[in-house]
Amino acid sequence: MEELISSVGFPITICMTGGYFIIQFINNTITNMEKSQSEMKEILLEEVKYNREINAKLLSTNELLAKDLTSRVENTEEVLKDMNVTLNSIDNILKKS
Repeated sequence: MEELISSVGFPITICMTGGYFIIQFINNTITNMEKSQSEMKEILLEEVKYNREINAKLLSTNELLAKDLTSRVENTEEVLKDMNVTLNSIDNILKKS
C-alpha cells in the first residue's frame, strides 16, 4: 500500500481503494440479488404447480356438478311434461262434465 501511495499519490490511492470496495459491494449485491431471484423463481414455480393441481381438481369437480345439474334439469323437464299431461287430462275430464 505504501508503494502505491508513493508511486501515484494518496488521493489517487484513496480513490482506487474506494472504487475497489464499491465494485466489491456491487458484485456482492448482484450475487445476492441473483440468489434471491433464483429462490423466488423456485417459490413461484412451486406455487404455479400447486395452482395447476388445484385448477385440475376444480375442473373435474365442475364437470361432475355440470353433469349432475344437467341430469336434474332433464328430470325436471320430464316431471313437468308428465304434470302437463295430467293437467290436460284433468281439463279434458272437467270439460266433459
